[in-house]
Amino acid sequence: MNKISIEISLYSLQNEYRTAVIDFLKDIETQNKLEIHYSAMSTLIIGDYEIIMNLIVKKIKLIFETYKAVFVLKISNACLPD
Repeated sequence: MNKISIEISLYSLQNEYRTAVIDFLKDIETQNKLEIHYSAMSTLIIGDYEIIMNLIVKKIKLIFETYKAVFVLKISNACLPD
């Protein structure tokens, strides 16, 4: 297993910006193989490379099809919490 961490921030460019963020996070939370940490500015997701990357690609596409948005991502295989 290639374990990675991804820090992701979603900035929805609409008045009801929370709806896009909540929709995105609800979908991510359904994956029980991932470790998820929330903060005010971003979400940290830790798990297997293939699982995370496949999930993120699908979920970003769904958000872009529904909302105007900006994503900021940091992906690392070295900065994993103990």
